Amino acid sequence: MPSLRGELFEDLRPGYLSLTRPIAEVKSAIEEHAEFRTFTASAAATFTGWRGRADAACRAFVPGDQPKELIEAISEDLLAAFQSVPLVDPYDVYQHLMDYWAEALQDDSYVIAATGWVAGSQPREIVKRNAGVVAADAPSPRVTRRDEFVSWLAAKSPRLICALIHKFDTTDLSGPPPNVTGRFYVFVDECHRTQGGDMNKQMKRWLEGAIFVGFTGTPLLRKDRQTTREVFGTYIHTYKFQEAVRDKVVLDLKYEARDVPQRMTSPAAIDAWFEKKTKNLNNFQKAVLRKRWANMEELLSATERKRRRGVRHPSGTLPAGGDPLRCLPGARCR
Repeated sequence: MPSLRGELFEDLRPGYLSLTRPIAEVKSAIEEHAEFRTFTASAAATFTGWRGRADAACRAFVPGDQPKELIEAISEDLLAAFQSVPLVDPYDVYQHLMDYWAEALQDDSYVIAATGWVAGSQPREIVKRNAGVVAADAPSPRVTRRDEFVSWLAAKSPRLICALIHKFDTTDLSGPPPNVTGRFYVFVDECHRTQGGDMNKQMKRWLEGAIFVGFTGTPLLRKDRQTTREVFGTYIHTYKFQEAVRDKVVLDLKYEARDVPQRMTSPAAIDAWFEKKTKNLNNFQKAVLRKRWANMEELLSATERKRRRGVRHPSGTLPAGGDPLRCLPGARCR
């Protein structure tokens, strides 16, 4: 917004600008400027267009559909839509949607996928009341603000509190925790990754003496297992994948390898990449490399990848995943 910049600032000295208006008038000057109004109208139009597409996708969601496919479709569409909007970080907009998904939309989608729109339209609190979990005249157990969460922890009621782990403030991990009345049993859903960082540490500081029970169905990497045990403790009960297959709760996983032909479409880009990667090699090494790896299309074909484990080079056999540029005469091989 060059003209807006010109109205708000003037040159003071090289590298420095000075405001031309009092600070109290800056906000109104920006909001009333024609360039800013054009920008906001463009951003609003982009959002309105995405909202129409997302609304259609959500209304088309029916029992049996996959919630993860729904959020992937509408979130990627949102991210793509805001790529061309200036002054707006598309990932900030994307994060707003993902926060709302985690807070509310995700649960609704899974209820609809399992039971349909009629059951999904009932607020979760009504279901809890009908099941006797929450009294008919009791307030909703769902926490929406951090200050509300802190006050509930100190109060004698309610005793049932539903909150996202983000309600545990991590800005001060060593200061005194808030007052907590009574003893809590904490049930943590999806107790991995986000649930295992500073927010987990803060939760245990605030609720010292509580009993924690976690649920997760997400496999963790082997390197994470020790940390996972240290953070969440030992298993109370496990129900493994093969048990679920045996009980016909889930279908077994089947992997099918497919031969996908690949062709090089930009020889110039390959040549530029080659020059960049070989800039520290002498002419002899480059000549050997060009001779042995000139046919890049064959090298990167699906069939060639299957044989790559046995590829020969001047210093021996190139291991799976090895770098041919490290295996030239006179070069050090891994």
